[in-house]
Order: sequence, then structure tokens, then C-alpha cells
Amino acid sequence: MTRQLTSGARLQGKVAIVTGIFLSYNSWRGMHIANDEPGGGSGFGAAIARRFGEEGAKVIITDINVEGGQKVAAQNPESLVFQQMDVTKADDWTAVMDLAFSKFGRLDILVNNAGITYRNKATKGLAAEYGPHNIRVNTVSPLLSGTGLFSMFTGMPDTPENREKFIGNVPLGRLTDPDDVANMCLYLASDEGSFINGAEMIVDGGKCI
Repeated sequence: MTRQLTSGARLQGKVAIVTGIFLSYNSWRGMHIANDEPGGGSGFGAAIARRFGEEGAKVIITDINVEGGQKVAAQNPESLVFQQMDVTKADDWTAVMDLAFSKFGRLDILVNNAGITYRNKATKGLAAEYGPHNIRVNTVSPLLSGTGLFSMFTGMPDTPENREKFIGNVPLGRLTDPDDVANMCLYLASDEGSFINGAEMIVDGGKCI
């Protein structure tokens, strides 16, 4: 498991939108597959939102799951605000942007966890286009996490034997923990990552080596 890092102020004064708090691995690969623990807030998006809040950001978390989103926001009501959103609807994007500026007066970070992920070539194109405006575009590509998608990702039944076989090909010997992704997103969103643009950050324990 990922070691939980001490809370700090790496995003102090920043405002973020994190979409799809109950979507996990496949949303990052362009498929809209829900986490297998609705309302539990254990997916990548929920972990990112919590981590951002711990580091001082004000975070608008969005999802079509109202009950689940409100539960995640209630874990840190001073920093997390929930807004129902369908990322396929332009009006919902307008509403969440308006909320960011009306409530917090700015917007610094977008983690589009619920959207179809751009391929790396497109990421680089967007990074080049918007870089002169000081807008950075990066992607995070995680390995499968333990959220009920093993069979879809590997094409094998989700059995202890098959998991052991799959993990045997991962040099670091485990699946992705949501905090692995949250910590990478934190780095990219913080001032520490201010010169990272157009990059695909692989979070897979060395699986693709």
C-alpha cells in the first residue's frame, strides 16, 4: 500500500475541479466505467480530491452520483464542495466554472478524471498550444487498481491465481493504489511541477518497462 504522506500546504490558495470522483482506471483510458464501490469514495478521483484538500486547495468535486459526491465532500467540508455534473453536457461545464469563480474567485487546476483521456500526441499538441498562456496539459496513466476491473483489463477471470500472475509482471509487486495517482496529480498541480508540460506520467510500478 502507498504510505500516506503528511498533509501540508503545497496547493494553498489554489482552486481545483476534479471530475468523476467515482471513476477509476478505465476512465483514464477513455472508457466510462464506474468504481465498484459506489458511495465509498475509493476511486482515483476521490483520492485526488481528498489529497488536494489536505494540501490546502479548495476543490469542487463533480460526478453524476449525488449521494456519493456529497459523502466525499462531507469528509472535509472546509475544502471540498460537491457539484453534480455530466461531463458530456456543455451546460454542466459552464455551471461548474461559474461556481469556481463565484465561490472562490479563480480556477487553477482541472483534473478531468471523468473525461475521455487524450492520447499522448494530443496531450503534447494541447500543451504546445496553451503553454504560451501558462496553461500546462499533462496526462497520468496508471496501472490497474483493485477496483473490480481486473477481468476487463486482463481478459482473465479475477481469481487469486490470476492476480498473482499479473502482479508477478509488475516489478514493484502490486496494483495501483488510488493514492499513487493522487500523489502524482498533486505533484503536477503544485509549484514543484510548474515546468512539466505535455508529459505522460506512467504510474504502473514498472509494468511497462
